[in-house]
Amino acid sequence: MATPYSFQVTRVTERTVERDGQLLLVPDYEIESYWVRLRGQEAIGMDEVLALDHDHATCKQFHSELKSDLDLERLPSGKMKTNTLMLALGAFVYHLLRLIGQDILSDPRHLLHHKVKRRRIKMIIQTVITMAGRLVRNARRLWMKLARRNGFSEPIWQVYHRWIAEG
Repeated sequence: MATPYSFQVTRVTERTVERDGQLLLVPDYEIESYWVRLRGQEAIGMDEVLALDHDHATCKQFHSELKSDLDLERLPSGKMKTNTLMLALGAFVYHLLRLIGQDILSDPRHLLHHKVKRRRIKMIIQTVITMAGRLVRNARRLWMKLARRNGFSEPIWQVYHRWIAEG
């Protein structure tokens, strides 16, 4: 068994200009420091450590969305099998909502196409899932009519038709 070894990764960033273009009289320094403990013979560089830390933060954000936006902070039952089913259904719904959100944002005609890379699940629920619509039955056909004034109705129809075509 290999013994663990530790090392420190430090990154210092010097800023002389603010984001809005304002020049700073005195430079602003930002220091990030990470302690890494590895087992075995893995060779890992500073860039990999920083990428892993940023991925960890992204993972925590997704976990937070699953708990708060889908209201899965407290599972409903004292029985493990019921809670397992609820968590599995919650994960399925979460991924489905993320897929809808990504498909909407991938449409180049959509207003938010280049402004954001992803939308929170809560925002997808508020804007897409709770969209005003009406179920219409005519000539033995059943279909859904969506409000045309909503900016999400056209992208939703495109996502729906693309999913139907893919089978």
